[in-house]
Amino acid sequence: NTDYYGQTTCEFEGLTTADILQLLYTSTGGPNWMVNDGWSEYASGVTSDGVTNTGDVCTWYGVQCETVGYNDVLGSVVKIVLKKNNLIGSIPSELYQLSSLRHVDLASNGINFKLDDIAQWKDLTFLSLSHTMVRDYSTIGNAKALTVLELEGNNIAGRIPDGIFDLVNLVKLDLSENKLTGYFPNQITALSKMQLLYLDGNAISGSIPNSIKKLSNLVTLNLSGNALTGHLPFELEKLTKIRTLSLAKQEAPGLVGSLLSFSGNTDLIYLELNGNSLTGSIPDSFLELSTVGASDGAITVMLHDNLLTGTIPENLATFQNMDIELRDNLITGRIPQDICMKLEWNHGNVGDYACKGI
Repeated sequence: NTDYYGQTTCEFEGLTTADILQLLYTSTGGPNWMVNDGWSEYASGVTSDGVTNTGDVCTWYGVQCETVGYNDVLGSVVKIVLKKNNLIGSIPSELYQLSSLRHVDLASNGINFKLDDIAQWKDLTFLSLSHTMVRDYSTIGNAKALTVLELEGNNIAGRIPDGIFDLVNLVKLDLSENKLTGYFPNQITALSKMQLLYLDGNAISGSIPNSIKKLSNLVTLNLSGNALTGHLPFELEKLTKIRTLSLAKQEAPGLVGSLLSFSGNTDLIYLELNGNSLTGSIPDSFLELSTVGASDGAITVMLHDNLLTGTIPENLATFQNMDIELRDNLITGRIPQDICMKLEWNHGNVGDYACKGI
């Protein structure tokens, strides 16, 4: 039972929810947080108007409680958001005793957090620890309910742990800007609910597997800035929901072979393939089925710094607004006049400089 809304008594060590959150406060330099409303008053025992602070955690900055019954008593803490709040130190393991937590965002703080007991957060669906000091996430597979996992920019090294592939409910996975190595994991294609996959800025090698087509719900795939090799698999064109596809700047030689037409990717609005070794000409059918081309929407195509030859296909003139980079290739011939009259292309440069704006 609870004495009042927001103060749950835990079964472990007789700690209340307020006690546990105060451990978080004191362990991470709470007095120096950028915002600590509620937390600091409880620590001092009084509120700003001199009233004794009884520990209604649901009013504390960054804390959200359940307003209806959910697997626990009324007032259970279900969400903690303290990102970019100058937390410095180690997150106490007692935080796992808040078993109703569903959303934890501690990103962009100077914290370390051992994930050994994360299985206690059975209902956790969102976890963001990006830009922290978290390095070991080998036990993350025990957080079975996760739909969003963000670990960007943590200097995490080594291969992606197998536990990641047990998170079958993942919709978003962000492991970008780390030091990940090893081949692109074929097992990741079993995460069929995935919509947003960010593995850019690592040192992942090997080729993109044909099984990439199994990620049929992908809206964004960013693998830029790795060491991928091989051809662009035709199966990329079977990602019919994809809107952003970024495979740029692979370590030399990078991706090789022909450019796909991407005619099956009708919703594509951002294509980034620059900084590779793609050869051959731009297909005449390039993006020809794009729904963006039939509207006034803008599409971005980055093909510069490759080995492309041939000419620019005339069908691109169907796009009213395109930002396209083709420099540092081996493309020859005249630019189609219809393209030179696209005044909005390349942020208006074509309108200002005609064909020279391409």
